[in-house]
Amino acid sequence: GIPKGISRSHRILRRQHEVLQKYINLSKKDIVLTTLPVFALDMIASGATVIMPPLRKSLPWDTIPSETVSLILKYNVNMLMGSPAFLNSFVLWALKKKIKLPSIKQVYVGGGFLERELIENLTRVCGADCKIKSIYGSTEVEPVAIIEPTKLKNYNYYGYKGFCVGKPVDELKVKIIGFNDGPLIEDELIEARNIGEIIVS
Repeated sequence: GIPKGISRSHRILRRQHEVLQKYINLSKKDIVLTTLPVFALDMIASGATVIMPPLRKSLPWDTIPSETVSLILKYNVNMLMGSPAFLNSFVLWALKKKIKLPSIKQVYVGGGFLERELIENLTRVCGADCKIKSIYGSTEVEPVAIIEPTKLKNYNYYGYKGFCVGKPVDELKVKIIGFNDGPLIEDELIEARNIGEIIVS
């Protein structure tokens, strides 16, 4: 759909920072590569060093693969955060060039489905000890849930009929209601295994 602007107050940014810090636990030792300005603010507030690669256009996923990989190697980046499109833009290039990125120990993926192919490609490039996690949320509320798919008991079925995004973070109340074109009615909760809309507070 058409991108929409939202109002981000200092209170929202501060609360988001507190929740992200709890689950990601950034420190001054971390060097993070991202193209997402809001997350960059969170990381800087945590004392981490943030590297933002040059973009071909103003799109946060349209990077120059060779320059992105060069920055990771030059600054020993140990964490990546971005969308699947952003990560694929240079991970596939690194695979083709047979370049390894062993300094990366954590990857947080948001803004799209974390597919198994990307997990496997990241593992090939970054190493088997790299933790790859999905951050689920929306422009207005993030994170809603965080999960490390490879730790799932039934990981072999991950992505088969959808993508598990994990349990909601403790700081949120999440409910699933039926589809409704009119005003939202919070009491119209649906039963498990049915499709609906997420409401968060």
